[in-house]
Amino acid sequence: MKNFAKELEIDKVYLPKTDKKITEGLTLDEVRSLLQSAFKLKGKLENGVKLKHFWQAAIHSAFSTSLRAGDLLRVAADDTGDNGSLDLIQNKTRKPVRVRFSADAFKWIKEHGQPEAMPWPHTFRWFERCFEKLRDQAGVKRGTWKCLRRSIGSYADESGNGHKLLGNTRTVFESHFLAPEIAAKEPPKQVAI
Repeated sequence: MKNFAKELEIDKVYLPKTDKKITEGLTLDEVRSLLQSAFKLKGKLENGVKLKHFWQAAIHSAFSTSLRAGDLLRVAADDTGDNGSLDLIQNKTRKPVRVRFSADAFKWIKEHGQPEAMPWPHTFRWFERCFEKLRDQAGVKRGTWKCLRRSIGSYADESGNGHKLLGNTRTVFESHFLAPEIAAKEPPKQVAI
């Protein structure tokens, strides 16, 4: 592009602005497919945790708390209160947030028996790749780990509070997290998967 601009003796090349991209989220059916596929996994992580236990805990925790993976990976299993609530400072934004783990998330965290809520012994990039493999096995044709966060925020936005759940401003939430195909649907009262 620079060579072309140089040949034409143009100082700057201006690219046209594109329309706002549509934010993707996962539907409840897609999340259920992920959980069904995760339950069928065989094998263990290097720390001895069964893959099916890890991914059940991870997906339920992400969907019930809306925490970023980096924040979930640093939560200790016993840091939550009796009702599953947890106060923490988000690593990315440095803002405090209060979340609540679902009963299903608790069940799978107890099942794996590790001190961390999500005891992942590898790099985050490997975590993302393993999730994409699980997604493909589940027959879900799109989405990344971040889509779980977008999904819960979008489902919770019926009351206009999706941005508060995710710890964002309304503007940031609408431009980066609100998935229109989900926000238009009737969300469950307590999002159960």
